[in-house]
Amino acid sequence: MKIRTCSLDEALAAVADDMSIGLGGVLGRRRPLALCAGLVATGRTGLHAYSFLAGAEIETLVAGGAVASITSGYLDPAGRTGAADRAIEDGRVEWREVSEQLFVGGLRAAAAGLPFWPTLGAVGSDVAERLDLREIRCPYSGRPVLAVPATPLDVTLLHAEAATQHGAVLAPVEREFLDDADVVLARAAKQVIVTVDRIASADEAAGGRRTMLAPFEVAAVVWVPEDGRR
Repeated sequence: MKIRTCSLDEALAAVADDMSIGLGGVLGRRRPLALCAGLVATGRTGLHAYSFLAGAEIETLVAGGAVASITSGYLDPAGRTGAADRAIEDGRVEWREVSEQLFVGGLRAAAAGLPFWPTLGAVGSDVAERLDLREIRCPYSGRPVLAVPATPLDVTLLHAEAATQHGAVLAPVEREFLDDADVVLARAAKQVIVTVDRIASADEAAGGRRTMLAPFEVAAVVWVPEDGRR
């Protein structure tokens, strides 16, 4: 089985300017901070960032001039310094605010290879009108639903507690808030890069621990010491 562990620089070579990138983690948990800092260090620009609840990782990218746009449910105040707010206000960065259901719907469509995803979220709302979302009729009930366009991503960046050298990403020992959002972001992307606190053994992965992603879904695994994640 292919070894997927590599250095941070080797992993980030897959990310080019102007790409659409998914960013995992919510509410101070599982944020891919080392990967975002690495992107800034390499001088990447024009990135289009997609985050369920954008937070500290967005601040890192915006402050470093790496981001052209942000699509998210909202801007999480935890861990933010105001860089994103200022960039949005002065027009340097576009913020595309969506509901959580619309955000997930676009990712699910991309993961399934579909052009859109039907949802009842935001039907008849100002959000649907602002985003110019099309309303369609259910062919079975005639009920109106929104057709959310697919959101294909070039790369998704995640952080997890552990993964094997072959790329099996272990889920948290105890379920965390919205940890399944990372899986949806991953499966909407062409490539997935994961930083981890430690490299797990194959025996641990096979011993009944819940797995978030299978090896074939992951392009690169990077071990990052704790001080490298800040």
